[in-house]
This record gives sequence, structure tokens and C-alpha cells, in this order.
Amino acid sequence: MKKCGRCGKENRDEDNFCRDCGAPLNASKPTIPERESLLERFKKSNMLVKLMVIVAAAFIMLLILGLASNMLLGTPIDSYSEEAEAKNLIDFNAIDMDSDGALTYDEADGYAPEIDHGELREIFDEADSNHNGVLIGGEFDLYVQKTKQYHDELEKQKKNKEQKEKTDSQSCLVPTVKLGKCPGCGNSAEYMYEYYDEFGRPYYRCTVCDYWTYDDGELYEEP
Repeated sequence: MKKCGRCGKENRDEDNFCRDCGAPLNASKPTIPERESLLERFKKSNMLVKLMVIVAAAFIMLLILGLASNMLLGTPIDSYSEEAEAKNLIDFNAIDMDSDGALTYDEADGYAPEIDHGELREIFDEADSNHNGVLIGGEFDLYVQKTKQYHDELEKQKKNKEQKEKTDSQSCLVPTVKLGKCPGCGNSAEYMYEYYDEFGRPYYRCTVCDYWTYDDGELYEEP
């Protein structure tokens, strides 16, 4: 008996077509092409796709290694977390007044008393990653780093202010020229201040007698 490959109907051996659906009984089954493996598809892909796959694989591998080290060795992933050991341990112990291994805001205030309380409170809250009101372990390292950044920013602002004041003061200086004897007092040892009137015309004023003129030809060099 021949079984129809389309509908499954049993037919006689001499039948060439199915008695039920009419499909040819001697037709060969279509071949299904084998799927390419991921490796073959990777080899045929362009360079950009290969690079993206490699970068993603490396990232996943680093993430797995980090998680594995954290689970097996107890190494915290976040170096500023409570589980991380404080690197600034000497400073930590110096202000940990009750020696309980946790710094309250009042204790942490002793590390940077010169910073305004409002600013320092923001730094403390930012370092307190789990917001339990105390700094433990690596949280104190972040607190130290933030206070240092605050000091550096203040120092930068101070220098910028001093530079601006210096520049402003220099811009206010009146240029001087030594042209020669003053026609008013005959003094040649002093410089003459150069000014500009409301029309932009330059004139010169003696520093001794305040004699002034528009014509620098009145002032002559000594032989």
C-alpha cells in the first residue's frame, strides 16, 4: 500500500495518484536545506557585525567575572559601597568617636568643619549610598573624594576671582609716556599721563603740575 505524503490516505500499490486528494504518490519529498550554524553565519557577516559581537561578548565576560569574584571572593563590585573596605581608614577611625565602625553626620562633620553645613550635608547624603544615615566602609572614601573636589572647586573659583581682579585693575591703569620737559613746570623727571577726551582725542597731563596739552610737540626730549 502506498501512503499519500500529503493527506496520509492509504492507496493501492499500482496507484500513481492519491484517491483522496489527487496528489502524486511517486513524487519525491522536498529536501529542506540545513540551517547554517551560528559560527558559519558569524564568518560570513561583515566586519562591523563581527566587531559588535566581539565587544558584546567581552562585556558579558567581564560582567560574569566580576559577579563571580564578588560571590567567590567576597569582593564588592562598588568600591564606594558599605561592603568595600575604607581606604582612608586612619581618617575614618580618627573621627569615629564611638568606635562603632559607622560615621554619623555629626562625626563626619569633623573631617571638613570648614565647609558650609548645607554643602557638607549634601556631600554626606550623596556618599550615603543606601541612605541609612551613616557612612560605612567605602562610603567614607566617596565622602573624602567629594570634599576634596569641593575644596578644589573653591580654590579654582578663588584663583579665577583673583585673576579677574588683577585683570580689571590692570585695565584701569592709565598708560604713561615720558616725552620730555613739561612746558608748565619744566620738570623732566616725571611721566606724562595720556588721556582721551569725550571726542576720542589724546592729550597729555603732567604728573607734577597737571599741565595738559593736545600737542605732544610741546613736550620735547632733553638733548
